[in-house]
Amino acid sequence: MQNTPLAIDPLQVQAALAKLKDIQLPDPVSWWPLSACTVYAILAALSLLLAAGVIAWFCWRKNQWRRSALKQLDEIHHQHNLSAPLTSDGRPTKQLRNTAQACNSLIKQLVIQRQVPIAKKLGPNNPMADPASLSGEPWVSFLAAIDASRRPVILGLDLSALAEAGYQPDPNYDSTRLFHQLEQWIRYCP
Repeated sequence: MQNTPLAIDPLQVQAALAKLKDIQLPDPVSWWPLSACTVYAILAALSLLLAAGVIAWFCWRKNQWRRSALKQLDEIHHQHNLSAPLTSDGRPTKQLRNTAQACNSLIKQLVIQRQVPIAKKLGPNNPMADPASLSGEPWVSFLAAIDASRRPVILGLDLSALAEAGYQPDPNYDSTRLFHQLEQWIRYCP
């Protein structure tokens, strides 16, 4: 047998093509009504967003005392930086003592306000049941114990200016360092 090419009649091809109908595409898939899985996924996403919002709001409210204390410390710092009469060596007169007393009052008020959470954090290592009665070196030791009970610990925490500067006629301490350390102490206070 020989392979002979079949002759294709162009008229027959045209007639066959004319008989063809266009391809009927199905209707596009609609978004509505949603499937049950899609409805559950949307509800789950909305629930997660709502839960995240509620948690963020509670965290914001829980730390309101911290924001208030930092604002008060900033006001003390601003008040300290206002121009004051200077001594012969360029230091403000009585300004350091007043600043130390204001910082000490702020921290004592904060510790009294946060006494229950601090006692829970310190547990059996709580050095004193009544921090309001502390002053001087025991007060600074108490603040250092609170600092040591948390992470991260402020390396080189020296709040001795709180114990001494308020009672000295001419205190000498680095106020910028004290403000920075108090700010860190407030930020990480339990």
